[in-house]
Amino acid sequence: IYDVGTGKKAIIFIYDIFGWNETNKNVFTFADDLAGRGAFTVIMPDFYRNEAWPVTQFPPQSDLQQKAFNTWLKGVASDIIVRKDIYERVLPHLFKSKHEKIGVIGFCWGGKQSFYMGADGERFNAVASIHGAWIDEEKANALQVPCYYGPAKGDTPVET
Repeated sequence: IYDVGTGKKAIIFIYDIFGWNETNKNVFTFADDLAGRGAFTVIMPDFYRNEAWPVTQFPPQSDLQQKAFNTWLKGVASDIIVRKDIYERVLPHLFKSKHEKIGVIGFCWGGKQSFYMGADGERFNAVASIHGAWIDEEKANALQVPCYYGPAKGDTPVET
């Protein structure tokens, strides 16, 4: 878990399918900026456990690559695994540290995850989804907390 900042308000940062690695170090810069600008504690778990999807293999160029990507999404990047990490590892850490408010911000694949967290108004106070992948009206209608949704060109338009 990457943990930066000392604020009593926490943000769980959920990155895209490329995770964190030598190619995708900008996620650390973003987490550091969030922590410094708003007096937040920012938590960024390694959801993929060093098995992020390779930047060089996206988008998939063949049926075989697409099959591999879909298998990865259902395994390594499973929604259930992410929720388990957040509910069993991240939230207990934040509650133990006595954080007053907890929000989630996600990019692309992480944006979808932030919508799932936004359906839990007991534990989360707000969520944000930037270029959220696989966002639909059903996920939007399930939100129980304030949400910022920043779609990119071609993303599904939804009312939040």
